[in-house]
Amino acid sequence: MGNPKRRVLFDITAKEYVKPGDKVSQFDKVCEVQSDKAAVDITSRYDGVVKELLYKENEIALIGKPLMLIDTLEDSEGSSDAPAESAEEPDINVKIKPKQESDTKNVLASSSTTSEDLNTKPNASVRSTPAVRFFAKKQKIDLTKLKPTGKRGLITKDDVIAYMEARDRAESPKVDQAKAGTDIQDLQSTSELKQQAETFVKLSQIQKTMIRTMTASLSIPHFGFSDEVNVDKLVSLRKSVNQSLSEFHFGSENGLKKITYMPFFIKAISLSLLKYPIINAKLVAGSEGDSDTQEPHIVYRSSHNIGIAVDTPSGLLVPNIKDVQSKSILEIASELDGIVNLGRAGKLSTSHLSGTTFTISNVGNLGGIYASPVIVPGQVCIVALGKIRRVPTFVSEVNPVSGATTEKVVPAHILVSNYSADHRIIDGATMVRFSNHFKYYLEHIDEILLSLK
Repeated sequence: MGNPKRRVLFDITAKEYVKPGDKVSQFDKVCEVQSDKAAVDITSRYDGVVKELLYKENEIALIGKPLMLIDTLEDSEGSSDAPAESAEEPDINVKIKPKQESDTKNVLASSSTTSEDLNTKPNASVRSTPAVRFFAKKQKIDLTKLKPTGKRGLITKDDVIAYMEARDRAESPKVDQAKAGTDIQDLQSTSELKQQAETFVKLSQIQKTMIRTMTASLSIPHFGFSDEVNVDKLVSLRKSVNQSLSEFHFGSENGLKKITYMPFFIKAISLSLLKYPIINAKLVAGSEGDSDTQEPHIVYRSSHNIGIAVDTPSGLLVPNIKDVQSKSILEIASELDGIVNLGRAGKLSTSHLSGTTFTISNVGNLGGIYASPVIVPGQVCIVALGKIRRVPTFVSEVNPVSGATTEKVVPAHILVSNYSADHRIIDGATMVRFSNHFKYYLEHIDEILLSLK
Protein backbone atom coordinates (compact mmCIF):
# COMPACT_ATOMS: atom_id res chain seq x y z
CA MET A 1 0.00 0.00 0.00
CA GLY A 2 3.00 2.21 0.31
CA ASN A 3 3.84 2.04 -3.41
CA PRO A 4 2.77 5.34 -5.00
CA LYS A 5 2.73 3.75 -8.47
CA ARG A 6 -0.05 1.29 -7.70
CA ARG A 7 -3.49 2.29 -8.94
CA VAL A 8 -5.60 1.15 -6.00
CA LEU A 9 -9.19 2.08 -5.30
CA PHE A 10 -10.18 2.81 -1.70
CA ASP A 11 -13.64 2.95 -0.17
CA ILE A 12 -14.10 6.05 2.00
CA THR A 13 -15.74 4.65 5.11
CA ALA A 14 -18.13 6.33 7.50
CA LYS A 15 -15.20 7.24 9.75
CA GLU A 16 -14.47 10.80 8.74
CA TYR A 17 -12.61 12.45 11.58
CA VAL A 18 -12.87 16.05 10.35
CA LYS A 19 -15.36 18.40 8.71
CA PRO A 20 -15.03 21.76 6.98
CA GLY A 21 -13.82 24.40 9.42
CA ASP A 22 -11.92 22.03 11.67
CA LYS A 23 -8.33 22.89 12.56
CA VAL A 24 -5.79 20.15 11.93
CA SER A 25 -2.11 19.71 12.72
CA GLN A 26 0.48 17.55 11.09
CA PHE A 27 -0.14 13.84 11.70
CA ASP A 28 -3.72 14.42 12.85
CA LYS A 29 -6.06 11.74 11.55
CA VAL A 30 -8.44 13.17 8.97
CA CYS A 31 -10.26 10.09 7.67
CA GLU A 32 -10.15 6.35 7.30
CA VAL A 33 -9.99 4.52 3.96
CA GLN A 34 -10.87 0.91 3.36
CA SER A 35 -9.41 -1.28 0.62
CA ASP A 36 -10.43 -4.87 -0.05
CA LYS A 37 -7.72 -6.02 2.38
CA ALA A 38 -7.22 -3.41 5.09
CA ALA A 39 -8.42 -0.20 6.73
CA VAL A 40 -5.92 2.66 6.99
CA ASP A 41 -6.03 6.05 8.71
CA ILE A 42 -5.01 9.03 6.55
CA THR A 43 -3.22 11.85 8.39
CA SER A 44 -2.59 15.48 7.54
CA ARG A 45 0.85 16.67 6.46
CA TYR A 46 0.09 20.31 7.26
CA ASP A 47 -1.14 22.58 9.98
CA GLY A 48 -4.24 24.37 8.80
CA VAL A 49 -8.01 24.50 8.48
CA VAL A 50 -10.14 22.03 6.52
CA LYS A 51 -11.84 23.97 3.72
CA GLU A 52 -13.69 21.26 1.80
CA LEU A 53 -14.22 17.48 1.75
CA LEU A 54 -14.09 16.26 -1.85
CA TYR A 55 -15.70 12.86 -1.17
CA LYS A 56 -18.79 11.81 0.70
CA GLU A 57 -18.80 8.84 3.02
CA ASN A 58 -18.67 5.43 1.29
CA GLU A 59 -17.63 6.91 -2.06
CA ILE A 60 -14.75 5.47 -4.07
CA ALA A 61 -11.46 7.39 -4.12
CA LEU A 62 -8.40 6.71 -6.27
CA ILE A 63 -4.86 6.93 -4.92
CA GLY A 64 -3.24 10.08 -6.22
CA LYS A 65 -6.49 12.06 -6.28
CA PRO A 66 -7.46 14.80 -3.75
CA LEU A 67 -9.42 13.81 -0.65
CA MET A 68 -9.90 17.29 0.86
CA LEU A 69 -8.65 20.89 0.72
CA ILE A 70 -6.73 22.42 3.64
CA ASP A 71 -5.74 26.07 4.08
CA THR A 72 -2.31 26.16 5.75
CA LEU A 73 -1.67 28.38 8.75
CA GLU A 74 0.59 31.35 8.18
CA ASP A 75 2.83 30.58 11.12
CA SER A 76 3.62 26.99 10.26
CA GLU A 77 6.82 27.17 12.32
CA GLY A 78 4.78 27.39 15.49
CA SER A 79 3.34 23.95 15.23
CA SER A 80 3.76 21.63 18.20
CA ASP A 81 5.94 18.56 18.34
CA ALA A 82 4.67 15.50 16.55
CA PRO A 83 2.86 13.00 18.79
CA ALA A 84 4.48 9.65 19.45
CA GLU A 85 1.96 7.75 17.36
CA SER A 86 2.93 9.74 14.28
CA ALA A 87 5.75 7.28 13.69
CA GLU A 88 3.10 4.74 12.72
CA GLU A 89 1.68 6.89 9.92
CA PRO A 90 0.97 4.73 6.84
CA ASP A 91 2.97 5.65 3.76
CA ILE A 92 0.11 6.22 1.33
CA ASN A 93 0.50 8.72 -1.48
CA VAL A 94 -2.93 10.37 -1.82
CA LYS A 95 -2.94 13.82 -3.40
CA ILE A 96 -5.22 16.68 -2.39
CA LYS A 97 -5.88 19.34 -5.00
CA PRO A 98 -5.63 22.92 -3.64
CA LYS A 99 -8.27 25.57 -4.25
CA GLN A 100 -5.78 28.41 -4.59
CA GLU A 101 -2.13 27.88 -5.28
CA SER A 102 -1.18 30.97 -3.25
CA ASP A 103 -2.53 29.91 0.14
CA THR A 104 -3.69 26.25 -0.11
CA LYS A 105 -1.51 23.14 -0.22
CA ASN A 106 -2.18 19.53 -1.17
CA VAL A 107 -2.67 17.08 1.66
CA LEU A 108 -0.15 14.28 1.08
CA ALA A 109 0.81 15.89 -2.26
CA SER A 110 3.68 14.52 -4.32
CA SER A 111 6.77 16.67 -4.81
CA SER A 112 8.43 17.27 -8.17
CA THR A 113 11.92 16.80 -6.79
CA THR A 114 14.26 15.13 -9.28
CA SER A 115 17.55 13.32 -8.92
CA GLU A 116 19.34 16.63 -9.38
CA ASP A 117 18.04 17.71 -5.97
CA LEU A 118 20.17 15.00 -4.38
CA ASN A 119 23.27 16.98 -5.26
CA THR A 120 22.02 20.25 -3.80
CA LYS A 121 24.62 21.93 -1.59
CA PRO A 122 23.82 22.05 2.13
CA ASN A 123 22.00 25.17 3.29
CA ALA A 124 23.55 27.44 5.84
CA SER A 125 20.59 26.97 8.15
CA VAL A 126 17.79 24.42 8.15
CA ARG A 127 14.25 25.61 8.75
CA SER A 128 11.57 22.99 9.43
CA THR A 129 8.87 22.12 11.91
CA PRO A 130 9.53 19.72 14.79
CA ALA A 131 7.23 17.16 13.14
CA VAL A 132 9.25 17.23 9.92
CA ARG A 133 12.52 16.92 11.84
CA PHE A 134 11.06 13.98 13.74
CA PHE A 135 10.01 12.29 10.48
CA ALA A 136 13.38 12.96 8.79
CA LYS A 137 15.28 11.59 11.76
CA LYS A 138 13.19 8.42 11.69
CA GLN A 139 14.00 7.99 7.98
CA LYS A 140 17.67 8.85 8.60
CA ILE A 141 17.56 11.85 6.26
CA ASP A 142 20.01 14.77 6.57
CA LEU A 143 17.85 17.87 6.22
CA THR A 144 20.83 19.96 5.14
CA LYS A 145 20.85 18.07 1.83
CA LEU A 146 17.25 19.01 0.98
CA LYS A 147 16.07 21.87 -1.17
CA PRO A 148 13.21 23.63 0.69
CA THR A 149 9.98 24.40 -1.15
CA GLY A 150 7.93 25.80 1.73
CA LYS A 151 7.26 29.41 2.57
CA ARG A 152 10.29 31.41 3.69
CA GLY A 153 12.63 28.50 2.93
CA LEU A 154 10.81 26.01 5.14
CA ILE A 155 11.51 22.30 4.55
CA THR A 156 8.23 20.40 4.44
CA LYS A 157 7.45 16.74 4.82
CA ASP A 158 6.82 16.61 1.05
CA ASP A 159 10.44 17.66 0.53
CA VAL A 160 11.62 14.76 2.68
CA ILE A 161 9.42 12.24 0.86
CA ALA A 162 10.46 13.58 -2.55
CA TYR A 163 14.11 13.30 -1.55
CA MET A 164 13.58 9.68 -0.49
CA GLU A 165 11.84 8.82 -3.78
CA ALA A 166 14.53 10.48 -5.88
CA ARG A 167 17.24 8.70 -3.90
CA ASP A 168 15.55 5.34 -4.39
CA ARG A 169 15.23 5.95 -8.13
CA ALA A 170 18.89 6.90 -8.37
CA GLU A 171 19.99 3.80 -6.46
CA SER A 172 17.75 1.37 -8.37
CA PRO A 173 19.53 -0.43 -11.27
CA LYS A 174 18.22 0.46 -14.68
CA VAL A 175 16.68 -2.44 -16.58
CA ASP A 176 17.15 -2.90 -20.30
CA GLN A 177 13.57 -3.38 -21.43
CA ALA A 178 14.63 -4.95 -24.70
CA LYS A 179 16.41 -7.71 -22.74
CA ALA A 180 14.56 -7.97 -19.47
CA GLY A 181 10.94 -7.76 -20.61
CA THR A 182 8.00 -5.43 -20.26
CA ASP A 183 8.01 -2.16 -18.35
CA ILE A 184 5.68 -1.77 -15.36
CA GLN A 185 3.79 1.01 -17.13
CA ASP A 186 3.34 -1.26 -20.14
CA LEU A 187 1.96 -3.96 -17.86
CA GLN A 188 -0.51 -1.46 -16.42
CA SER A 189 -1.57 -0.43 -19.91
CA THR A 190 -1.90 -4.06 -20.98
CA SER A 191 -3.95 -4.82 -17.87
CA GLU A 192 -6.28 -1.92 -18.66
CA LEU A 193 -6.63 -3.11 -22.26
CA LYS A 194 -7.43 -6.63 -21.08
CA GLN A 195 -10.09 -5.27 -18.79
CA GLN A 196 -11.56 -3.27 -21.66
CA ALA A 197 -11.55 -6.40 -23.82
CA GLU A 198 -13.57 -8.45 -21.31
CA THR A 199 -16.83 -9.74 -22.75
CA PHE A 200 -19.83 -10.68 -20.64
CA VAL A 201 -21.85 -13.60 -22.03
CA LYS A 202 -25.13 -14.82 -20.61
CA LEU A 203 -25.19 -18.45 -19.53
CA SER A 204 -27.11 -20.93 -21.62
CA GLN A 205 -29.90 -22.91 -20.00
CA ILE A 206 -27.65 -26.00 -19.99
CA GLN A 207 -24.90 -24.04 -18.20
CA LYS A 208 -27.40 -22.74 -15.63
CA THR A 209 -28.59 -26.29 -15.03
CA MET A 210 -25.01 -27.49 -14.62
CA ILE A 211 -24.35 -24.78 -12.02
CA ARG A 212 -27.35 -25.87 -9.96
CA THR A 213 -26.57 -29.57 -10.38
CA MET A 214 -22.86 -29.33 -9.53
CA THR A 215 -23.53 -27.05 -6.57
CA ALA A 216 -25.95 -29.64 -5.18
CA SER A 217 -23.50 -32.46 -6.04
CA LEU A 218 -20.69 -31.03 -3.98
CA SER A 219 -22.87 -31.15 -0.86
CA ILE A 220 -22.61 -34.95 -1.09
CA PRO A 221 -19.70 -36.52 0.87
CA HIS A 222 -17.67 -38.22 -1.88
CA PHE A 223 -15.62 -41.37 -1.52
CA GLY A 224 -13.12 -42.10 -4.30
CA PHE A 225 -11.64 -45.37 -5.52
CA SER A 226 -9.61 -46.34 -8.62
CA ASP A 227 -8.44 -49.65 -10.06
CA GLU A 228 -6.78 -51.05 -13.18
CA VAL A 229 -8.49 -53.55 -15.48
CA ASN A 230 -6.76 -55.79 -18.01
CA VAL A 231 -8.96 -55.64 -21.12
CA ASP A 232 -6.89 -57.77 -23.51
CA LYS A 233 -9.80 -60.18 -24.06
CA LEU A 234 -12.24 -57.30 -24.58
CA VAL A 235 -9.98 -55.71 -27.20
CA SER A 236 -9.77 -59.04 -29.03
CA LEU A 237 -13.54 -59.68 -28.83
CA ARG A 238 -14.44 -56.20 -30.08
CA LYS A 239 -12.09 -56.60 -33.03
CA SER A 240 -13.78 -59.91 -33.90
CA VAL A 241 -17.29 -58.45 -33.55
CA ASN A 242 -16.49 -55.47 -35.76
CA GLN A 243 -15.04 -57.80 -38.37
CA SER A 244 -18.32 -59.76 -38.37
CA LEU A 245 -20.32 -56.53 -38.69
CA SER A 246 -18.21 -55.52 -41.66
CA GLU A 247 -18.03 -58.83 -43.51
CA PHE A 248 -21.37 -60.46 -42.76
CA HIS A 249 -23.44 -57.35 -41.95
CA PHE A 250 -24.26 -58.95 -38.63
CA GLY A 251 -26.38 -56.46 -36.73
CA SER A 252 -27.27 -54.49 -39.86
CA GLU A 253 -30.93 -54.65 -38.80
CA ASN A 254 -29.94 -52.27 -35.99
CA GLY A 255 -28.04 -49.99 -38.35
CA LEU A 256 -24.69 -50.87 -36.76
CA LYS A 257 -21.48 -50.68 -38.76
CA LYS A 258 -19.12 -51.08 -35.83
CA ILE A 259 -19.31 -51.29 -32.07
CA THR A 260 -17.36 -49.27 -29.50
CA TYR A 261 -16.15 -50.38 -26.07
CA MET A 262 -18.93 -48.48 -24.29
CA PRO A 263 -21.73 -51.09 -24.80
CA PHE A 264 -19.51 -53.69 -23.11
CA PHE A 265 -18.80 -51.27 -20.23
CA ILE A 266 -22.51 -50.52 -19.83
CA LYS A 267 -23.47 -54.20 -19.73
CA ALA A 268 -20.69 -55.06 -17.27
CA ILE A 269 -21.90 -52.25 -14.97
CA SER A 270 -25.47 -53.55 -15.16
CA LEU A 271 -24.42 -57.10 -14.29
CA SER A 272 -22.46 -55.73 -11.32
CA LEU A 273 -25.49 -53.72 -10.18
CA LEU A 274 -27.44 -56.98 -9.98
CA LYS A 275 -24.91 -58.15 -7.40
CA TYR A 276 -24.88 -54.84 -5.49
CA PRO A 277 -28.29 -53.14 -5.93
CA ILE A 278 -27.47 -50.43 -3.38
CA ILE A 279 -25.14 -48.88 -6.00
CA ASN A 280 -28.26 -48.39 -8.15
CA ALA A 281 -30.29 -46.99 -5.26
CA LYS A 282 -31.25 -43.45 -4.27
CA LEU A 283 -30.80 -41.82 -0.88
CA VAL A 284 -33.65 -39.63 0.31
CA ALA A 285 -32.33 -37.52 3.17
CA GLY A 286 -34.72 -35.01 4.71
CA SER A 287 -35.11 -32.08 2.30
CA GLU A 288 -34.40 -34.36 -0.68
CA GLY A 289 -37.75 -36.05 -0.20
CA ASP A 290 -41.32 -34.84 -0.55
CA SER A 291 -41.21 -33.27 2.90
CA ASP A 292 -38.54 -31.54 4.91
CA THR A 293 -39.57 -33.60 7.92
CA GLN A 294 -39.35 -36.94 6.09
CA GLU A 295 -37.08 -39.52 7.67
CA PRO A 296 -33.96 -40.37 5.63
CA HIS A 297 -34.37 -43.60 3.70
CA ILE A 298 -33.03 -45.56 0.71
CA VAL A 299 -35.03 -46.21 -2.46
CA TYR A 300 -33.93 -49.36 -4.34
CA ARG A 301 -34.57 -49.22 -8.09
CA SER A 302 -34.93 -52.33 -10.25
CA SER A 303 -34.35 -50.57 -13.59
CA HIS A 304 -30.76 -49.99 -14.62
CA ASN A 305 -30.98 -46.66 -16.43
CA ILE A 306 -27.34 -46.07 -17.29
CA GLY A 307 -26.39 -42.49 -18.15
CA ILE A 308 -23.56 -41.73 -20.55
CA ALA A 309 -21.89 -38.33 -20.60
CA VAL A 310 -22.04 -36.97 -24.16
CA ASP A 311 -20.01 -33.98 -25.37
CA THR A 312 -22.39 -31.92 -27.55
CA PRO A 313 -22.14 -28.46 -29.18
CA SER A 314 -24.51 -27.20 -26.45
CA GLY A 315 -22.37 -28.59 -23.64
CA LEU A 316 -22.11 -31.80 -21.65
CA LEU A 317 -25.35 -33.80 -21.56
CA VAL A 318 -26.06 -37.13 -19.85
CA PRO A 319 -28.77 -39.09 -21.66
CA ASN A 320 -29.48 -42.61 -20.47
CA ILE A 321 -30.26 -46.04 -21.83
CA LYS A 322 -33.19 -47.43 -19.87
CA ASP A 323 -33.60 -51.02 -18.61
CA VAL A 324 -30.09 -52.08 -19.56
CA GLN A 325 -30.50 -55.20 -17.43
CA SER A 326 -32.88 -56.66 -20.02
CA LYS A 327 -30.97 -55.71 -23.19
CA SER A 328 -28.21 -57.38 -25.18
CA ILE A 329 -24.92 -55.72 -26.02
CA LEU A 330 -26.00 -55.18 -29.63
CA GLU A 331 -29.26 -53.57 -28.49
CA ILE A 332 -27.31 -51.33 -26.12
CA ALA A 333 -24.91 -50.42 -28.93
CA SER A 334 -27.73 -49.52 -31.29
CA GLU A 335 -29.53 -47.37 -28.72
CA LEU A 336 -26.27 -45.72 -27.66
CA ASP A 337 -25.51 -44.80 -31.27
CA GLY A 338 -28.97 -43.25 -31.57
CA ILE A 339 -28.83 -41.05 -28.45
CA VAL A 340 -25.29 -39.87 -29.26
CA ASN A 341 -26.46 -38.72 -32.70
CA LEU A 342 -29.51 -37.03 -31.18
CA GLY A 343 -27.29 -35.28 -28.65
CA ARG A 344 -24.93 -33.93 -31.28
CA ALA A 345 -27.93 -32.71 -33.28
CA GLY A 346 -29.45 -31.06 -30.20
CA LYS A 347 -32.59 -33.19 -30.38
CA LEU A 348 -32.52 -35.07 -27.07
CA SER A 349 -35.87 -35.17 -25.29
CA THR A 350 -36.65 -34.90 -21.58
CA SER A 351 -37.21 -38.66 -21.55
CA HIS A 352 -33.63 -39.24 -22.67
CA LEU A 353 -32.25 -37.05 -19.87
CA SER A 354 -34.42 -38.12 -16.92
CA GLY A 355 -34.50 -41.16 -14.67
CA THR A 356 -30.77 -41.98 -14.67
CA THR A 357 -29.74 -44.36 -11.88
CA PHE A 358 -25.98 -44.70 -12.60
CA THR A 359 -23.61 -42.59 -14.73
CA ILE A 360 -20.56 -43.50 -16.82
CA SER A 361 -18.14 -40.77 -17.91
CA ASN A 362 -15.83 -41.87 -20.71
CA VAL A 363 -12.93 -39.45 -20.19
CA GLY A 364 -10.68 -41.89 -22.05
CA ASN A 365 -12.45 -40.99 -25.27
CA LEU A 366 -10.67 -37.62 -25.03
CA GLY A 367 -7.37 -39.10 -23.92
CA GLY A 368 -7.65 -38.90 -20.13
CA ILE A 369 -6.58 -41.66 -17.76
CA TYR A 370 -7.45 -40.51 -14.25
CA ALA A 371 -10.41 -38.45 -13.05
CA SER A 372 -12.35 -37.57 -9.93
CA PRO A 373 -15.98 -37.63 -11.14
CA VAL A 374 -18.74 -35.76 -9.31
CA ILE A 375 -21.85 -37.67 -8.24
CA VAL A 376 -25.09 -36.53 -9.87
CA PRO A 377 -27.86 -35.71 -7.35
CA GLY A 378 -30.35 -38.57 -7.12
CA GLN A 379 -27.59 -41.15 -7.61
CA VAL A 380 -25.06 -42.67 -5.23
CA CYS A 381 -22.22 -43.62 -7.60
CA ILE A 382 -20.47 -42.59 -10.82
CA VAL A 383 -17.51 -44.04 -12.71
CA ALA A 384 -15.05 -42.30 -15.04
CA LEU A 385 -13.26 -44.68 -17.43
CA GLY A 386 -9.83 -43.73 -18.70
CA LYS A 387 -8.09 -44.34 -21.99
CA ILE A 388 -7.13 -47.94 -22.78
CA ARG A 389 -3.33 -48.06 -22.90
CA ARG A 390 -0.90 -50.79 -23.91
CA VAL A 391 1.63 -50.97 -21.08
CA PRO A 392 4.19 -53.51 -19.78
CA THR A 393 2.93 -55.78 -17.01
CA PHE A 394 4.35 -58.64 -14.96
CA VAL A 395 2.94 -62.13 -15.46
CA SER A 396 3.76 -65.15 -13.28
CA GLU A 397 4.31 -68.52 -14.95
CA VAL A 398 4.64 -71.93 -13.27
CA ASN A 399 6.95 -74.51 -14.79
CA PRO A 400 4.84 -77.69 -15.15
CA VAL A 401 7.84 -79.91 -14.56
CA SER A 402 9.71 -78.25 -11.72
CA GLY A 403 6.84 -76.29 -10.28
CA ALA A 404 9.02 -73.19 -10.07
CA THR A 405 7.38 -69.79 -10.56
CA THR A 406 8.95 -67.23 -12.82
CA GLU A 407 7.87 -63.73 -13.82
CA LYS A 408 8.14 -62.08 -17.19
CA VAL A 409 7.13 -58.74 -18.65
CA VAL A 410 4.38 -58.81 -21.27
CA PRO A 411 2.35 -56.01 -22.91
CA ALA A 412 -1.26 -55.61 -21.80
CA HIS A 413 -4.21 -53.32 -22.53
CA ILE A 414 -5.01 -51.54 -19.27
CA LEU A 415 -8.14 -49.53 -18.44
CA VAL A 416 -8.31 -47.36 -15.29
CA SER A 417 -11.74 -47.13 -13.64
CA ASN A 418 -12.26 -44.16 -11.29
CA TYR A 419 -15.25 -44.26 -8.93
CA SER A 420 -16.92 -41.69 -6.70
CA ALA A 421 -19.58 -42.90 -4.27
CA ASP A 422 -21.89 -41.30 -1.72
CA HIS A 423 -20.13 -42.14 1.53
CA ARG A 424 -23.32 -41.66 3.53
CA ILE A 425 -24.61 -45.06 2.40
CA ILE A 426 -21.77 -46.60 0.35
CA ASP A 427 -18.84 -47.85 2.40
CA GLY A 428 -15.39 -48.56 1.03
CA ALA A 429 -15.78 -52.35 1.10
CA THR A 430 -18.99 -52.28 -0.94
CA MET A 431 -17.41 -49.97 -3.51
CA VAL A 432 -14.34 -52.19 -3.91
CA ARG A 433 -16.43 -55.36 -4.24
CA PHE A 434 -18.61 -53.72 -6.88
CA SER A 435 -15.49 -52.63 -8.75
CA ASN A 436 -14.07 -56.15 -8.55
CA HIS A 437 -17.21 -57.55 -10.21
CA PHE A 438 -16.99 -54.98 -13.00
CA LYS A 439 -13.33 -55.81 -13.42
CA TYR A 440 -14.03 -59.56 -13.50
CA TYR A 441 -16.63 -59.25 -16.25
CA LEU A 442 -14.31 -57.20 -18.45
CA GLU A 443 -11.33 -59.49 -17.87
CA HIS A 444 -13.50 -62.55 -18.53
CA ILE A 445 -15.67 -61.03 -21.23
CA ASP A 446 -16.97 -64.41 -22.40
CA GLU A 447 -18.83 -64.81 -19.10
CA ILE A 448 -21.00 -61.84 -19.97
CA LEU A 449 -22.56 -64.04 -22.63
CA LEU A 450 -23.44 -66.60 -19.96
CA SER A 451 -25.13 -63.91 -17.86
CA LEU A 452 -27.37 -62.57 -20.63
CA LYS A 453 -31.11 -63.24 -20.34
